[in-house]
Amino acid sequence: MLLAKNKENTFMIEVTQKKLINTLLDIGEAMLDSGAEVLRVEDTINRIGYAYQVKRMDVFAITSCINISMEFEDGSSLTQVRRFRKMNGTDLKKLEAINALSRDICNNLLSTAELAHRVEEIIQKRKKKIKMFAGYILAASAFAIFFGGNIYDGIAAGIVGALVCALQIFISPFFLNEVISQGIISFVTGFSVAFISTVLPGLNQAEIMIGVIMLLVPGVAFTNSLRDILLGDTLSGILRMIEALLLAGTLAIGIIVSFWLCARCFS
Repeated sequence: MLLAKNKENTFMIEVTQKKLINTLLDIGEAMLDSGAEVLRVEDTINRIGYAYQVKRMDVFAITSCINISMEFEDGSSLTQVRRFRKMNGTDLKKLEAINALSRDICNNLLSTAELAHRVEEIIQKRKKKIKMFAGYILAASAFAIFFGGNIYDGIAAGIVGALVCALQIFISPFFLNEVISQGIISFVTGFSVAFISTVLPGLNQAEIMIGVIMLLVPGVAFTNSLRDILLGDTLSGILRMIEALLLAGTLAIGIIVSFWLCARCFS
């Protein structure tokens, strides 16, 4: 009977340990998915692991993979690798929620089940589409006016900005490669701006285009790549930089092709 009880305790410990490492992988994936830099991801996972009395934590993360190795006080160890192929851009609200959760855990330890539940709530919480549309419209209009456009240019940029938001919400999920979706969105965006400027000659095409392009420029990704490189995460930084440059190049090509095609169609 004692042997059976010991086996049951060992089984429960193993279940708890596996639950913990899976939850830590969920946290790391959610942070990378929200645009966090690699150092922040590794540091957060390490802090949470040590808060649960893990003897040794070894975390390695890049933009498409997380490797976690945990050594426990009883001498047992666990290692898991998670590979993910598609990131959803930047979500600072989700990143802030995960950071707040990690601070709460360090101050008031939760059970692994409660931790998994809290993480799942954060991951499942989706952006409100109405707020996304409002942000895109406001940003595109503000940038167009800031760079020298008038109020009418701002309105036109806001309309195209709403189109960009709709394309990113409803089209991007169908493409595994973000470069392809960026090319399609930039082409449609450029063609829309050229069409509006042709139909309404009083509008300033350049200012409208600048305002809308600012929505698609991968500025956060490029900034994070430089930060990763400066902090010693050279591999992750190079990967992020290559991705940012590819997106920027695709954006430029899509705009150029759409303007050329529009000029041929309406000339």
